[in-house]
Order: sequence, then structure tokens, then C-alpha cells
Amino acid sequence: MIRFTGDICLSDNDFDSGFGVGSTIIKGRNPFSDILKREGEIWVGNLECVLSDTTVRTGYNKSCFRLTPNAYTSDRLIDCYCVANNHIMQHGSDAYKETLDTLKNNGKEYVGSKERKTVVLCDEGMKIAVSSFSLRCDNTGFEPCYWYAPEPDELKDECEKYKEADYRVAYIHWGIEFVPYPYAEQQKLAHYLIDIGFDMVIGHHPHVIQGFEVYKGKHIFYSLGNFVFNMAYPAANIGLVVSLDPRSAEVSMDYVRIGDGFRPAIVDESVVPDSMRMDSINGKIGLFPNLEQYNGASQAYLRKYRKSHHAYIARSIFRYKLSFLKGMISNFLHERMS
Repeated sequence: MIRFTGDICLSDNDFDSGFGVGSTIIKGRNPFSDILKREGEIWVGNLECVLSDTTVRTGYNKSCFRLTPNAYTSDRLIDCYCVANNHIMQHGSDAYKETLDTLKNNGKEYVGSKERKTVVLCDEGMKIAVSSFSLRCDNTGFEPCYWYAPEPDELKDECEKYKEADYRVAYIHWGIEFVPYPYAEQQKLAHYLIDIGFDMVIGHHPHVIQGFEVYKGKHIFYSLGNFVFNMAYPAANIGLVVSLDPRSAEVSMDYVRIGDGFRPAIVDESVVPDSMRMDSINGKIGLFPNLEQYNGASQAYLRKYRKSHHAYIARSIFRYKLSFLKGMISNFLHERMS
């Protein structure tokens, strides 16, 4: 059984330094402790941070989105990480390379680098080829070391390389944050991926669940939401785990809710708000085929997130170190002015 999760950040963020996910890990807490891993399961997730002692940053947030390799000891759940996303280069190319080494040294597979665009996972003799790339803009100022914005022919060639695999999955970093449905071009690309031979498409990055559809008998999950992340926005604390049994080709899903200590736990659908359930979200696929309309709707969701985010910062104001608080305020004002 292959189990796919969404976004995973094992470090403090740029607004919770000293009391975020990374700080709880450093204190010896395991963010995956509420998830039962059964024998034979292979878990896949998207790593939205750096595992490195190295950084090119010198500012107030040089430890944000970065966990040291020595602290990375409590991950007994995820077997394979996607390393193609808009935070994995946060601390430069050397830190990216050290992250790959840290994963290897801890017995993990990774996928999505320029050198490893696809990884083959074996499940009781079945071969599942997982290809991973990012369509998100990398705004760190560094040339991405990961597979970034491939052309359609490149995607087709990569898929063809693994035509002998029993199952081929595209695991993609794409979409617009906090919007619970994809835009039209995403849907077109997802259909194209199925057309060229992929058996499943799974997305991440938006931090919220987006809908799924079955196209030509193949499942497309546009976003699994968060799995381990600190976000005050309610919709960002509900995610999905998608399970694939390659022997039967059966696909199933479970809801997860991020609780105390940033720990995800599988929950029954009855505890998920109606607006976040898949039967509600699925009806929004294709809601705004016009890109301008979609962008307008996305801005409304972004405002909702920012309202929750800023309220969280205000509630946490006395938890920040003075130097970090000054840096965060300075950075905020700089971004507003620019």
C-alpha cells in the first residue's frame, strides 16, 4: 500500500520562530506520533523545509524553514519525500544538497531533484513510479536544483521511461494557495498527464484540500492540503491521505486533522466541516474557467487566510524574541512598501 500525504514542514516558519514545528521536534516531540504505520505501507510526502546546518541567510529568519540534521530523528513515518517545491531552496543550493544527504543518511528516498525526477517504489513485487516536479515560482533568488516547470514533451518522455512500471503517479507542486479548487489550466494539464500514460495525479502546495475527479478511469487529486504545518487558518488544518493498492488498483482516501503539537491524526468525515468535505469541494472544479474570475476569487481566500494569520501573530506577540520581532516587522514593512 502506497499512502500519499500533502505538505510537511518540519521546521519553524517565518512567523513562529521558537515555538513552531521545528522547536517541538528539537524538544523531542514526534509530529507523526498520532499516525499508525502498518507493516508494508510506504508513505510519501512533500518536504517544505530544509534539513541542513548550512544557510546563505544572515537575517533574523536564518533558521526559518530549516531544521538541523541532528534534530531530524523522529521521522519514522515518511519513506519518500518530494524535494521539488518553493521552500526547499530557501537556504541555497548547498543547503538543498545537504537536505538530500540528510534524507539518504536517514534511510529515506527522495524525488523531484534534477537528477532524480522519478523514483520507483516497490510494494510486494509491484513497481510504482512516482514522478515529481514543481510549477510554483521559486522566489528565493536561487536557480532551482529541482525539476521545475517541465515542457509537455519532457513530461511525456519521463513517463515513457517507466512504461514497464505497474503504476505511474505524477506528484506535483502546483496551484494557488488557500483556494479549494483548481484553475482551468491545472485541469487541462492533469488530463494531459493521464492522456500520456500516468495512472494517477496528486497535487500539493495550496495548503487546503481541493477536489478530485476521475478522468478516463484515473484519479486526479488536485491538492491534499497540509499534513504537518503550523497555520492558524482552519481550512489549512484539514488534509487528505490518499492510499493506492497497486495490486487491485483500488484508490481510497482518509481525512486528517492537525491537532495539538502540530500532529496530524486520521479522523472520521463526520468531524470535518461540510465546506471542507470532498463531496462539497468536488462541485467547485471548473467553477471559474475564466482566469480573471479565478484570480478574483483567489484574492478573497487569501484575505481570509491573512486575517487568521495576522490574528495569530498578534496573539503570539509576547512569545517572540525581540530581535526576531524587529526583523519580522521590518520585513513586513519592506514588503508593503515595495
